[in-house]
Amino acid sequence: MPRPDCPSCEHRYRLMLRKPTRRVLAKESLKFRDPWLAAWRYAWERAGWTTRILNLSHAQQMPEFDDFNQTLWTKVPLGQGYEYDFQCYIRYLAMAAVGGGWMSDYDVIPTYLPPDVELPNRGTFTVYQQHVPALMSGSKEQWQKVARRLLDQGVKNGSWAA
Repeated sequence: MPRPDCPSCEHRYRLMLRKPTRRVLAKESLKFRDPWLAAWRYAWERAGWTTRILNLSHAQQMPEFDDFNQTLWTKVPLGQGYEYDFQCYIRYLAMAAVGGGWMSDYDVIPTYLPPDVELPNRGTFTVYQQHVPALMSGSKEQWQKVARRLLDQGVKNGSWAA
């Protein structure tokens, strides 16, 4: 459980883009019943990408999850929107757990990003907007590194809501 006193705090989904493949996991496609998610999925898959939803269970696969989770809930002031803030931090671990790649929030659609694009900057973590990190890419190691740095900054300076 991410937070013992809040069993409903598990965010329902996190979205990610990985290198394109021709298969889509059937069990995950059931999670696309939400109209926003369906539109997101349609747009990215029409552009040739394979979509996948990430959630807390992915982040929990990382060996550092328990320590990360404990530190996040006890040493980072998450604020009134703690469920959202929690997910903003935990998505970086979830991305590392699946090997890195491209991550998009559900309100980002491709205008021109061909699926054959390798990770830019040789896999160095990259954010494609200012202020709101809604489209990002990086290697597994980079996602782990950024997760740790954001957590350390949250402890040091207060929640940044990654």
